[in-house]
Amino acid sequence: MNKMKVYVASSWRNEHQQSIVEELRKMGFEVYDFRHPNGEAGFQWSRIDEKWQGWSMEEYREALKQTTPNLASTEILMQ
Repeated sequence: MNKMKVYVASSWRNEHQQSIVEELRKMGFEVYDFRHPNGEAGFQWSRIDEKWQGWSMEEYREALKQTTPNLASTEILMQ
C-alpha cells in the first residue's frame, strides 16, 4: 500500500513544524519537510545575503528574479 503524502504548510517561524513532521512520519505518512528537503538544508534567504531582512522592495524583486529558477528546479528534483 502506498503511503499518503503530506505537506505541512507552515511558517518558517513555527516552532512546532518539526515535531509535527516527525509525528506524522511515525504514523506512517510520507511527509515533505521544506526545512530539510531530502535531509538537506532547505532554502534560506540568509544564504543569499545575510542582510536580506533590510532589503528594499526593489532588492527583494531582483533577488526573486535571480533565485526563482533555482528554487523551481530544486522543487522538480524533489518530487
